[in-house]
Amino acid sequence: MQFKNYGFTIIELLIVIVVIGVLATLTILSYNGVQQRTRDTIVKNAAKQIGVELLRFSSDTGKTPLQTGGGYNGNGQGWFSSQISGGSYPNPTETILANGGYLPSGFTAGLPKNTKYNSSAYTFMLYGCGSKYVVYYSLEAPTSSDIADYNNNVIPNCGGTATTVQSSYNMQGGYIFN
Repeated sequence: MQFKNYGFTIIELLIVIVVIGVLATLTILSYNGVQQRTRDTIVKNAAKQIGVELLRFSSDTGKTPLQTGGGYNGNGQGWFSSQISGGSYPNPTETILANGGYLPSGFTAGLPKNTKYNSSAYTFMLYGCGSKYVVYYSLEAPTSSDIADYNNNVIPNCGGTATTVQSSYNMQGGYIFN
């Protein structure tokens, strides 16, 4: 008498389960990478917007950001000196730009914070470098072109300040404005 085999063996079922598990893992990892790149793009665009609005502020008022560096609070906002802001030192850059209508109030509050590579969770920093200033930003997943731009553009154009900021606060990029 011959029996017909209508089912799967336990080995075949285990192989299917393992293949499904591997595919699910690859999908999740890919999705996480896309999320990181999206957050990094948001941060880069916001850094550029801050710099552009600083240029507008400077053009409209004739005042430029503090050129010797400055302090930073938990959001990584640079400070203006009292002679620029007209108030007491220090005044957060974001507050001055928001009060002048250059940025929406609470602009940086909703932006992603980088806690992966930046223990201080600073997203942006503002530093002067000669007659220019740079808005540094911290990324979760910097690409090789981000690192190359930082090393070949920001560091040479801002001297030792850029290197110090990178090693102290793990900023992986910056936009230079003058």
